Amino acid sequence: MAPALSSPQRLRREDILRKTQQLFLELLDAISFVLESVLDDERIPPEYMLKLRYMLSKLSEACREGKKEIILQSFLEIYKLSRECLNLLPFDERDVVEDVLRESPERIKRIVQSILSDKVLINTLGNFAEALLQEIYEEAK
Repeated sequence: MAPALSSPQRLRREDILRKTQQLFLELLDAISFVLESVLDDERIPPEYMLKLRYMLSKLSEACREGKKEIILQSFLEIYKLSRECLNLLPFDERDVVEDVLRESPERIKRIVQSILSDKVLINTLGNFAEALLQEIYEEAK
């Protein structure tokens, strides 16, 4: 059995968790902003669109089934794709999210790994994927 944390240790751990969750939500927001912007303005290349639809579907399914390794892999692929799409945005739009999307993939991996034990955040991630998929299908109409 692990020793009980003292009050200052518990507060520090809770603070780290809160900051990690905040960064994760900022990351979701930034990815959503980039991808919806390139979708709305039809600036996304067709090969990116196919890859994005596949990765979002895979992420959504993995979240429903609780497959943590697939969630991590899919999210990292979506993150990389959104970084590539960042260059398709006009400079004024790019400035809004550039800092969050310039995080290293290793740091993003650590952040996502830390949230995989939280079912609410996994559901949030699944809803994120579903919402972007819905946006893609509406754009295709």
